[in-house]
Amino acid sequence: LLLVALAIVLGMIFIPRTVAVVEEKQIERQEQQLKDEQKLLTEKKVAYLQTKGSPLSNEEATLLVEMPHGDLLIAISAIESQYCKRQLGYNCWGIGGDSAYRHYEDFSEAIIDANNLITRWQAKGRWHTVEDMNCHYVVPCNENWVRTVNKVLQELESL
Repeated sequence: LLLVALAIVLGMIFIPRTVAVVEEKQIERQEQQLKDEQKLLTEKKVAYLQTKGSPLSNEEATLLVEMPHGDLLIAISAIESQYCKRQLGYNCWGIGGDSAYRHYEDFSEAIIDANNLITRWQAKGRWHTVEDMNCHYVVPCNENWVRTVNKVLQELESL
């Protein structure tokens, strides 16, 4: 009887701990799997930019891909500068238009600013779709701009 009681007490102590350890290891494996999948996706998108002849270095392309609006920035750069091949002042997105065109020190600064610009407008309830960006981001309105950006977004989604 004493041995049974001792076994019950020990089971109450060790079984929950064992279950917790197993669950913790399972969570760690899932987190690692997500990191591995994200790394692979990043590598595919960097390779995508390279196939388009983008002049971005691996480091710059990785920064671009990992931005919260990375896919949108890649898609906009396709129509605005042919993936940064035809840019002025590292501005791959035509930010500023004709009168206030922005120039940057390097691609990294430009990437961060472009991402922040989209974030600011989205916080104001704008630019949540490519169609909403038409006539506001791109002026005058341009349906070809919308088609091209959406096409590149679809290509990126299929990677």
